[in-house]
Amino acid sequence: MWSLIQYRRLGKQVERDWNRRHNGKEFAEDADANVDVEAGNRVKSPRTASSPSTLSTDHFDHSSDQTPIGEKEHQGSNQGDHVSEKSSTADGSRSGNDNDKILVESEGESDPLDPRNWSLRSRSINIAVLSFLIFAQGWAGAADSMANESISKEFHVSAVAENLSQSMYLFGIGSGCLFVGPLSETVGRNPTYLVSSLCYMFVVLGSALVHSFGGQVVCRYFVGLFASATLGINGASVGDQFRAVKRSFVFPVIAWANVAAPMMAPVAGGWITSDPKLGWRWCEWITLIISAAAFIVAFLFLPETYLPVLLDWKAKHLRRVTGDDRYQSKHAEIPSLAKRVKQVLPMSVTFCTTEPVIVVLGAFLVLLYILMYSFLSGFEYIFKKR
Repeated sequence: MWSLIQYRRLGKQVERDWNRRHNGKEFAEDADANVDVEAGNRVKSPRTASSPSTLSTDHFDHSSDQTPIGEKEHQGSNQGDHVSEKSSTADGSRSGNDNDKILVESEGESDPLDPRNWSLRSRSINIAVLSFLIFAQGWAGAADSMANESISKEFHVSAVAENLSQSMYLFGIGSGCLFVGPLSETVGRNPTYLVSSLCYMFVVLGSALVHSFGGQVVCRYFVGLFASATLGINGASVGDQFRAVKRSFVFPVIAWANVAAPMMAPVAGGWITSDPKLGWRWCEWITLIISAAAFIVAFLFLPETYLPVLLDWKAKHLRRVTGDDRYQSKHAEIPSLAKRVKQVLPMSVTFCTTEPVIVVLGAFLVLLYILMYSFLSGFEYIFKKR
């Protein structure tokens, strides 16, 4: 919902800037036509306009409350233009050469479209919403860890076999993380978060209603698979909104959300399981309730933060407002999702075989996950009254 509002606001901003630029050009042309014939001097208007073949940001009213949106220039005049345009007619319509493109790019460090230039308040709200989403989906990994004995008795399997449900959750996260990166860079962060979270909730619902051990194992795998989007690309969302130095202050918040849920969920899950009026299935119902609340908050308030997608939106609005199909962004020229996945999949093997730092840190994280989830599964055996 918020990304839709964001898209429409961007369209209105582009339309305002285009109208302001167009009106400024007409004013400048009328002023330039006023020539003092006797003196031989042209009476210049107080506001200059760029040549017909360029779109200049000089036409923006910088005193306006709305910060104009510009595009980066590669060709044309040197008057601060931000649109790369090879040829156009005097009225800005399409020229005969359809191969010419007007490349829409970021203005740079001061571009208001760049999420890193948004207000600190807006970015802090985004991180809070994202942390809530991470917490809710991390909760699912350990919510039923204290219910091992109850579930194994109901499904008539051993307690050791029931530990497979925890393992499948982790396996789902590991397999999903291979694909969510290219997916989020193709369709955007926001659709990836929301669609995967919606699918995740349906699978959690299946975990609460399942009546067989095999069904539970399958559901737990897909819970991890769909949770991998939120748990896998949250660092990329931080990078979208904060520059290198400030990221060091934000990553601990995201890390806390990742770790707090698996540590708190067993406490609540153990209390729920021990209550005969509730039972282990309420661990899944509570997970679904928390996840639904996080999904609603993210749906209403989480914006799109991937800059190439935002520039692609801007190019679409420019094509709509101007009627010129040559406005394009680099994001529109990226390879398909299948090609991006094909490029990304070998990277994990390459990094693990050529980068010692990646190998050491990866092994350390594997050890941490083994210890954490082994302890979660072993709490019931260690602290149970004999």
